[in-house]
Amino acid sequence: MVNCTLLKKRELGRMKIFARDSVLVFVSDIFSNALKFLTVIIIAKILGSSGQSVYSIVMQIVAFSVMFGSFGTEITIIYFIGQKKYPVKSIVGNGFAFALLSSLCLENIEPGKNLDFNNSPAENICEIIKKF
Repeated sequence: MVNCTLLKKRELGRMKIFARDSVLVFVSDIFSNALKFLTVIIIAKILGSSGQSVYSIVMQIVAFSVMFGSFGTEITIIYFIGQKKYPVKSIVGNGFAFALLSSLCLENIEPGKNLDFNNSPAENICEIIKKF
């Protein structure tokens, strides 16, 4: 027979670890969102409304480029690690190699690579959008 008190102690220990980790994630999420909020306020104060809109457009283009350039590598790595069919070291190594190779290939089509800084920000954004 299995000792029930030993199982209860193990389960209680796991629950404590889960609760601690959950609180840690919650606190770090609050801190991250507060930092984002302060960043938006500072950028709005420094750049003004037109500068903030240009900044937002550029950041969205960068975020889209990163999303496109990753090809879902992170999700794929998590999926294969969860399947436990292959060694984690092999999965992460292959994911890293693929990310390195794809970043080298995508480096040549970077949209903001040859901007003319004598132009206005709006003209530069138009140039970036034309390259897509």
